[in-house]
Amino acid sequence: MREFPAIIKHEGVIPRRPTEVRRADAPLTWRVVEVLHTETDVVVAERSARRVYRLLVAGPMPYAPEKDGKFELLAVDYIDQPYWSIRPVPSEAEGRPGDVSDSAGHASG
Repeated sequence: MREFPAIIKHEGVIPRRPTEVRRADAPLTWRVVEVLHTETDVVVAERSARRVYRLLVAGPMPYAPEKDGKFELLAVDYIDQPYWSIRPVPSEAEGRPGDVSDSAGHASG
């Protein structure tokens, strides 16, 4: 899946937590609802990364920015570039990015 350049806003004291994700090449911004997973000093797609976040975000849906919702986003801070890279995480049910549903199958957002 294609990655996009991004800026991640962090807040708080150490450990700082991501609060907002903004695409650097398009006017799209998401609010971080939850940090689902964090890894440091890892290899992603055969590239070294300082930090990787798996985030639950709210805002414009990937590939349908006219709709708002919640979805999972992977944010990677590669060592060899000065910006973050992001990509939506495909939903398990559909194999593509989509709404995160509650236990009754209703889309949340």
